[in-house]
Amino acid sequence: MTMRRLCVLAVAVALAATTGAPAAAQTIRVVMDGQLVAFDVPPVEIQGRVLVPLRGVFERLGAYVQYDAPTRTVEAQRGGTTVQLRLGSRIAYVNRVPTRLDVPATSVRGRTLVPLRFVGESLGAVVDWDGAARVVFITTGAAQPPTPAPPTARTTVVEGLLVAVNAAQGRITVHRDNLAYTFAVTSDTAITRVNVDTNAGGSVSLAELRPGDQVRVTVDDRNRALAVRATYRTASGRIEAVTASLLVLADGRSFRFAPSVEVTVDGREARVGDLRAGMAASLRVNPDTNEVWAVEARRASGAPAPPAPGPVAVKSFTHDAERPLRAGEVLTVTLRGTPGGRATFSIGDRIRDVGMGETQPGLYVGSYTVRPGDNVANVPVFGRLVVGNATSPLVQSATPVTLDTVPPQVVDVAPPAGARVTNNRPNIVVVADDREGSGVASFRLVVRGADVTAQATRSDRIVSYTPPQAFRDGPVTVRVRLVDRAGNAADFRWSFTVAAQAAVIQSVTFGPNRPLRAGDVLTVVMVAEPGGRATFSVEGVVEGVPMAEQEPGRYVGTYTVRPGDNVVGAAVTVRLVRLNGETVTARASGGVVVATTRPTTPTIEQPRPGQAVTSPITVRGRATPGHEVRVSATYEGTVGPVVLRGSLGQVEVAVGSDGTWSATIRYPVLLRGARITITAVAVSPAGQQSEPTTVEVLQQ
Repeated sequence: MTMRRLCVLAVAVALAATTGAPAAAQTIRVVMDGQLVAFDVPPVEIQGRVLVPLRGVFERLGAYVQYDAPTRTVEAQRGGTTVQLRLGSRIAYVNRVPTRLDVPATSVRGRTLVPLRFVGESLGAVVDWDGAARVVFITTGAAQPPTPAPPTARTTVVEGLLVAVNAAQGRITVHRDNLAYTFAVTSDTAITRVNVDTNAGGSVSLAELRPGDQVRVTVDDRNRALAVRATYRTASGRIEAVTASLLVLADGRSFRFAPSVEVTVDGREARVGDLRAGMAASLRVNPDTNEVWAVEARRASGAPAPPAPGPVAVKSFTHDAERPLRAGEVLTVTLRGTPGGRATFSIGDRIRDVGMGETQPGLYVGSYTVRPGDNVANVPVFGRLVVGNATSPLVQSATPVTLDTVPPQVVDVAPPAGARVTNNRPNIVVVADDREGSGVASFRLVVRGADVTAQATRSDRIVSYTPPQAFRDGPVTVRVRLVDRAGNAADFRWSFTVAAQAAVIQSVTFGPNRPLRAGDVLTVVMVAEPGGRATFSVEGVVEGVPMAEQEPGRYVGTYTVRPGDNVVGAAVTVRLVRLNGETVTARASGGVVVATTRPTTPTIEQPRPGQAVTSPITVRGRATPGHEVRVSATYEGTVGPVVLRGSLGQVEVAVGSDGTWSATIRYPVLLRGARITITAVAVSPAGQQSEPTTVEVLQQ
């Protein structure tokens, strides 16, 4: 490899590291009264309907918008019209009259998205969708100019990037300074298109303009284009390197891909991922930004042609789950492929062959309503398309899904229910378990009627609270509410009794209430009879650490965690020698977790390497007690020249007190002979991970 080639590749990799991959499809833009509306979460198209962020549009419509989180209900008011929608529901209300929606409101990356046309027109706006340009035009009837062009001159010149051409409706859309300008083009509009490098070109029709051209548009005061001058640049050469966002030619020139670049290889429609080093390429480039908007590539002489597409092809396969789903919520799956077929999808191997309807040629949509008992974590969604007697290979969604219909469980508390404690500042601890679900997302803790959530701490599955002031003697009632990531909630309540008034040691507390690592400092505080000599011990870690009486009756001691200290739920015990020589001991509520070393790599004892398996696969092994084991599986198989790869999901299981663990992996039927790789990683209570261990097996 020459030094020059190394330099070219280095430039390609460096630029690719700072440039995001182009979007798979052109972004949907929203233009309101001629102004481009900016969003932090972009609009999406679901089942042919455009959904937009709630506040981004409707507050610009002059509507008063509010969202009620407990009921997941959106309400927008404008004038005498009130529109109500509930996330996930296909029924909306306009002035209390029910109306059925084609698609429900949904949540994407923490933003509420609502059907634009329904809400916009319900509130009195005119909504127009340009599918070819993927632009939504909203007219509110407000006294605003139709475009941001200055209204004072008879004619105005706008220069910018041509992003959409609609020859059928006679209009173009130009992007400049984060604004979208849409102009009408008539038979009287003078249109020219010129290559700035060769000056070749001249008068052209509207249909010959191309997205990505740099344009200068002269418009009148009625927003009609009087003249359009478009320019572009071309480049050609042999591809030296290509990434998801960058193309480098053999002469050293580099170009970034536009968001909706058009690619052909040997005259056939292709993608950026189909481009290869060594191909001859002709590029159409914007002369101002140097972005590539079209690539025509040809394979080098003698290079093998790609396999001819089969009779059944799947172009994309996606689902709409942005978070774990609970019972009653709906998962919608979309497949694009060969028209005229029959499509199905499966969620792991628990939910099989859900039918999908062909809503338009080549677009298949199906949905599944989560039922009680549907509990799967991080499993892939698989799809298949059948046309006539031909069947597509099994396809898999890019992201897994979690269905969680069971709330978290409280498996342990401290002090125990019904206990009588002499400690008037006990550590109150709740241990939750949701390993089979989506994980605990939030909690609420109430002690003796006071909400102490803000003062409590949570680490993974443990909620802990130490009262800042001593409890008076008597019963203490604790209520905790746990909510998982799917929204399932569990309530738990218990009581214990404080009887510390006559006790020599009134309270023992320790902190911090989280797993400790090497270098962390454990602090133990005891409130007791003054004038004594005190020490504390941590079971399995250290004994007899001196405690200083910092003020009468308040003893404090510290211990710095050392490498090699590893315990789970270790008891903290204090020892007080009174003035009369009597020795009194007491134990703090809860236990200490210390993890200073990387967990030992787990073993996989079943299945054995090379073993033939079918779903479900039971994986068994050994690991350190008190830890968890994260088990995942991937597969690889071939259909003719095509290699299929994917994930079969991931599960987490607890290691038993005897050091054994067992996990189950479920999946639909795979290709016979597919290679399945099972990986296990041990995770300590402090979140540290071991080296992975793997075993390869074969699908029967």
